[in-house]
Amino acid sequence: MQTLIFEPKWEKTIAPEDRRHIEEVFKLTTIAKEQEISFTPLQVATNHREELLVTVLIHNTGDTDYMFHQQPLTYSVGDNRIATHSFTIQHFTLKPKTSLPWTFIFPKETIKTTTHIQGGQLHY
Repeated sequence: MQTLIFEPKWEKTIAPEDRRHIEEVFKLTTIAKEQEISFTPLQVATNHREELLVTVLIHNTGDTDYMFHQQPLTYSVGDNRIATHSFTIQHFTLKPKTSLPWTFIFPKETIKTTTHIQGGQLHY
């Protein structure tokens, strides 16, 4: 059975209403078992540096730990690729059968467009 966890820094800083929203999305999500690692979108925004912030639930449905080391990820809306970047998350291991929220920050130079960014998917 899949378990929702929060990274310690998130535990300390997340607003109660945001936590409730994430917990509700987790409960309502049907997690694909075909891929050991999958993503459920939560929020997409840009910041003052014009970076793309993609917040997702990361699901590890496999039986082994997973680490992000130079993992290329693409955020797309339909057939339109919005941004691609390789991510390494230091000191982070996603345990088997767990899901956790995470925000991937795509640098400005990796973004093709900032129009029509809502409703997309994060994928390998």
